[in-house]
Amino acid sequence: MIYDEKPIGIRGILIDITERKNKEIKLKESEETYRILSENSDDLISLYDEKFRMIYINAESHSRVLGYPAKKFLKLTFKMIITHKDDIIPFNNIVKKGIEEGNYRYQIRFKHQKGHYLWFQITAKFFSVDLEKKKLLVVAREITDIKQAEKNLKESEEELIKLNKLKSELFVRTSHELKTPLQSIKGFSDLLLTYHRSKLDDYSISKITAIKNGADRLQKLIGDILKAAELESGYTKIKSKNDNLSNLINVCVKEVQGFADLRKHQIELDVEPNLITNFEREQIHKVVSNLLNNAIKYTPPNGKIEINSNIKNNLILTSIKDNGIGFAREEIQMVFKQFGKIKRFGQNLQVIPDGTGLGLFISKKIVELHGGEIWVESEGRNQGSTFYFTLPITQD
Repeated sequence: MIYDEKPIGIRGILIDITERKNKEIKLKESEETYRILSENSDDLISLYDEKFRMIYINAESHSRVLGYPAKKFLKLTFKMIITHKDDIIPFNNIVKKGIEEGNYRYQIRFKHQKGHYLWFQITAKFFSVDLEKKKLLVVAREITDIKQAEKNLKESEEELIKLNKLKSELFVRTSHELKTPLQSIKGFSDLLLTYHRSKLDDYSISKITAIKNGADRLQKLIGDILKAAELESGYTKIKSKNDNLSNLINVCVKEVQGFADLRKHQIELDVEPNLITNFEREQIHKVVSNLLNNAIKYTPPNGKIEINSNIKNNLILTSIKDNGIGFAREEIQMVFKQFGKIKRFGQNLQVIPDGTGLGLFISKKIVELHGGEIWVESEGRNQGSTFYFTLPITQD
């Protein structure tokens, strides 16, 4: 207002606030968008001040997930929602730690309006609005189905462990029970063939020999079952000492030479002369013998077996290669499993008695107890195969 004794006019100042109003409109739109997203989210979102007083909560989502009326959540603190007694103290501890570190993650249970509990994965983050005040943003995502699946999986694993233990105990008990009658069968067969052979005709001798051979196979099966059960128990201790693996490999080759000659196989040996490390001779003997016998057994007549052993990357690497019937890709995944037997037919292999299906499982366990690895490579059916195993170089 302008005066000259009397008002003579009005002076005003116009300020353009369009930009500010647009920002206010956009802010309001953003807040509305956030509210809509928050209220329609399956996650439970809440905001608290530094004294854990609620500033915001997506009450509709809380109501939808937990079953309580939406207004009820506006009167609750975060701790009041947590009602499971086992979660209160751990939650308080994790919050204290979170205050120090600025954020935390935790799994807790909220009580549904119907009385049952739901599991939630909590993600919370502390942040400062200004230099003094802190806010806590909490996002809770329901994971009840995941926790139930984990529980079911754990129960299934525990049940499988029990069943596996019962299976091993059954094998052991059955094997021990079979030993007594088996010893009688073997003893009397040997007695007849040794001291009464002259009184028997060829037919009787052949039948008694078949009985003795069957008893020998059954004895080996029992031995393999007992050994597999022992190794599977996890209580086997290796009694290793400094020894020469080269010498042991040569002994094993000599032992299978007769079998190789019967199959008309050529054996080529390329082993360094002094491969010294710590191992239990009897156990590694089982591994080498088993791999050699398998190579001879599953290679058609007039085949070739190559044994190589040398030092590589502070390991003794031994390989046994054959040009036999090999393995299909899916079979490679089975060979080292317990009773992971693979049927072999044709190519003059059916004349050889089947094994127990435990040899490679036992070999794997023995090598691993020595700190080594064992594996097989094959290009496929009728392409041969190469078994490898390693032993770490360690000395007393």
